[in-house]
Amino acid sequence: MATTLFVAARAWGQVATISLNNYEAGKPVFYQAGGTLLPVDSFLELLAGPDAYHLAPVVPIGATSSRFTPSEPGYFDAGVGMIAGVAPTSQATFELRAWRNAETFSEAMERTWVAWTQETGNWNSQSAPPLPPTGPGLAIPSSPVVVPAVAESPIRATVSLNNYDANKAIYLQNNYGGLALAAGVYVELLGGPDAEHLSLVVAAGSGQSRFTLSEPGFFDAGVGIIPGVEPTEMATLQLRVWSGNYGVYTEGMGDSVTWRQATGYWNSQAVPPLPATGPVLALPTTLYVKETPYYIPEPGSLVLLVIGLAGWWLGRGITSAAGKEGLSLNRN
Repeated sequence: MATTLFVAARAWGQVATISLNNYEAGKPVFYQAGGTLLPVDSFLELLAGPDAYHLAPVVPIGATSSRFTPSEPGYFDAGVGMIAGVAPTSQATFELRAWRNAETFSEAMERTWVAWTQETGNWNSQSAPPLPPTGPGLAIPSSPVVVPAVAESPIRATVSLNNYDANKAIYLQNNYGGLALAAGVYVELLGGPDAEHLSLVVAAGSGQSRFTLSEPGFFDAGVGIIPGVEPTEMATLQLRVWSGNYGVYTEGMGDSVTWRQATGYWNSQAVPPLPATGPVLALPTTLYVKETPYYIPEPGSLVLLVIGLAGWWLGRGITSAAGKEGLSLNRN
């Protein structure tokens, strides 16, 4: 029994590892294309997993955080890291991230990353006597380059996020017909320089890209900011509508229309502040929601239905009673 426990413990102690340095690979991290090495006040982080869809931060052995800094400009050495969810000496996917002037990679404006696959190492974390952790060198395919942040222009390309001005309502395409219900319908607008490069248009102020109807058939979400398009330039827009029974447009029985029009001009940092404005949506047609979204009969309809059923049952009862009375008279 003791032997079995000992073997199990040793098997459990085997972990997949990787060396957290770029000295062996000879691939320094640069701050700009001109050859400036990444300053030591920058941050780095390695992610790893069985594939690109299941990556997790690699924490250096003995450390409490996966984030570390360069040991000298362009180079880092954070020891050895253990890789979760991957067997020792097996293929894994890696992603090296580098950034500046932010606490996390997702918050940084100055950042870069590089991904690749390679074999992991094998270290027994419970060996007796204890052995220092080891791992293969990072097979970084190329030197990452952190691009310096460029000041973002406050001038935005805009468009009005409503279909009132265009007078193109949204309808239900089913047995009920009529204007789409105010509740249970989703609307979103996409925009870009052309049909192959469309992104979600967000409402100025709220930052929302998906919204509902303000009244049956119509929506008004303010003014939208169109990404990747210069103000007053032509843009491709696509309006999508779908049933609220589905979380996203691609799952629902929805409708869409695509067209081109000129964008508006708004200075988001004007002094004094000016409200966001944008041209009318040049909708070429009306749209239809091809499914009843959360249809609930109105109370009046329910009342009429109950009255109708009650009348039917009463009429049936009267007819039945009359029939029985007639039979009785005939027999007499």
